[in-house]
Amino acid sequence: MSEVQQSFLKKLYEKLVQGDHNDIKLVFEDGSTTGSRLCLTALSPYFEAMLTSDMLEKNSGVVELPKVSKQTFDDVLKFHILGEDVVNGVNYIVLIDLAEMMLLDDLKSACQRYLNSSLTLTTKNCVSMWRLLKTYRMEDLDTKTFQYVVKILGKLSENGSVMDLTKDEYLQVLSRDDLSQKEDDVLRDVQKWISQHNPSVEIMVDLFTQIRFEHVSISYLTDDVIYTKFVHQHEALQQVVQKGIKTYYSCYTKMN
Repeated sequence: MSEVQQSFLKKLYEKLVQGDHNDIKLVFEDGSTTGSRLCLTALSPYFEAMLTSDMLEKNSGVVELPKVSKQTFDDVLKFHILGEDVVNGVNYIVLIDLAEMMLLDDLKSACQRYLNSSLTLTTKNCVSMWRLLKTYRMEDLDTKTFQYVVKILGKLSENGSVMDLTKDEYLQVLSRDDLSQKEDDVLRDVQKWISQHNPSVEIMVDLFTQIRFEHVSISYLTDDVIYTKFVHQHEALQQVVQKGIKTYYSCYTKMN
């Protein structure tokens, strides 16, 4: 960017902040300020639709952003007008959320680049990060985080994070062939998850169908599965378990 452009954009930003020539009011969660219709419509299709069509904001001259702070919006302006690198470990989630809402693709890409270079996954944050990245369709990072979840499933079992998984998330994890847990422990967690979430029979069957019964010890199947209350109460589950036991003995016979 040339010095002329940099100087102009800096002055533009300063004028916006001063508000002397602004023609619209912006109301945030922590206060209000003024803005320019011209700059806002150039900034995002979100504002363009709001301020050029027959919507309340166009006629009232007031744009309400009750879930956005003044600081966050100032970061957005600094990023787009001054070209500043505003994404950091404190604000990247709110910036991703705002970029998604306001269709700010360049800001979303900057957040993704930040995560690619700075994201550190732990047993405490990997499930929530996986969920966040799926929500915002950051596919490469989503895949990376999912693989991490699969890799440390045993540790997630120890700290209780497995119980926080949704049905679809848990089924996605269980579908993998490279789980880090022994199959007895996988099945034990599935039983705990069912006890805590009390899902429909269909979901129970879906979960049990993912179990690799040929790798479950026969003692665990007979002592801790076959005669459990929820298996005994549902014929569909009994059929899955019985099929699993047959698979177990079939594999055992082949090995012998």
